[in-house]
Amino acid sequence: MRRVVHVDHARKSAEQAVKAIKAAEEWKSIPEYDYLPYFYSRAFDLSWQFYGDNVGETVLFGDNDPKSPKPKFGSYWIKEGKLIGAFLEGGTFEENKAIAKVARTQPSVESLTFLTTMTTKDVASTSVNANAVKVTVAWDYQNMKNARS
Repeated sequence: MRRVVHVDHARKSAEQAVKAIKAAEEWKSIPEYDYLPYFYSRAFDLSWQFYGDNVGETVLFGDNDPKSPKPKFGSYWIKEGKLIGAFLEGGTFEENKAIAKVARTQPSVESLTFLTTMTTKDVASTSVNANAVKVTVAWDYQNMKNARS
């Protein structure tokens, strides 16, 4: 069990409780409550989103130079070989959706170096193979630099 303090969780858990009560009255069941912890902030020129849990080892990525006109950076949290949390500052709608997807699916991570060395145009794309889910969780740093220019 975890404590999640956020208005989004309060609303969704209340809705789940009402559904559970109504279902019990009709001798039915409902799916288990599955909530992805989510926090965000929008203040001045900063806008960040976080999904999942912030425990384990961290991997920082992106441009966190305070002198950058539009810094875009983040962090992944890895615990027991799985990516369990993702934070992104300055992300687009699509990039924020992608980090939510990664935090929800909790893919296996072969190594922490893997996260910092891969480049791709997609923030997150997953594919299932016989061994595990392999995830691409870094984006094309060159495109990030070009976007800031």
